[in-house]
This record gives sequence, C-alpha cells and structure tokens, in this order.
Amino acid sequence: MPLLMHLILATALTFPTAAPADMVDAAATHRTEAVLSELHKVNGPHAGDRPGNVDQWRSLVEEYFAPGEVERAMQILECESHGDPYAKNPRSSAAGLFQFLQGTWDHAATQLDLPDYAEGGPYDAAANIKAAAWLVSEGGGWSHWTCAPRSWR
Repeated sequence: MPLLMHLILATALTFPTAAPADMVDAAATHRTEAVLSELHKVNGPHAGDRPGNVDQWRSLVEEYFAPGEVERAMQILECESHGDPYAKNPRSSAAGLFQFLQGTWDHAATQLDLPDYAEGGPYDAAANIKAAAWLVSEGGGWSHWTCAPRSWR
C-alpha cells in the first residue's frame, strides 16, 4: 500500500469519533501537519510552499464557508496548497488553493458561473474558495479532499 494511503488511513483511524470541536480541530491540525511532513519527505517540498501564507485567505474563507466549516477549510487549504493560489499538482490536473481536479472544477464552475479550467479558473483565489464552499455545502461535504480526516466525510 502506498505511503500516502497509510497516512490517510492512520489519520482516519486515530481521529476521535466524539470529541468537543476544539479538541477535534487541534487533533486535526496536528495530524495535518504530520501528514504534510511525511508527504514532503516522500515527494519533496511543495513547489508553492510558503509557510504561514494560508491565513491571508481567512477573510475569503469566512465569507464563503459556513461558520462551523471555516477552521476545517483552513486546514484543508493548508494541506492542499499551503496557501499558494498557483499551486499545481505535477501528477494530476489538481490546481489552485483547494487543488481542484479539472472535471470537478468545470462542474462547479458551470454551477456557479465561474471561469472554466481552461480559462485558469482554479487559480482565481476567490473563485476557488467559493467553489470549495459550494462543494462542501452542496456536493458531498469534505469527501472531495484526501486531506480531510474520515470523520469529516
């Protein structure tokens, strides 16, 4: 089994099933940092890795996400792109802050009247955050992101 799958399963299996929200967020943050550290060991540093750059997107995340989802969104954003709106996965079509795959982006873009993938839509930070919030609320919760602990899905 690939290392990434082990990390995802370990994260999902060790996450508490019933805990206060502040404990869940702290535990998720700790595990997200551990997963990122392991991914960097395997794949090398993220091309757009700029530590501490994520919080600049908090106001947009707060604008588009439900209040109870803001911290989770910030953790996913950190895990997926480290806050780099131009992040691009070299092994897939995943792009932007929330690392949208082309098909998922184009579906969300059609629903939300956003620029499509070919027009660079996922690299527009506000559009990317808006589409991510829409997917969470209308399209299956956090199941679209492998960085999300299983208990969020």
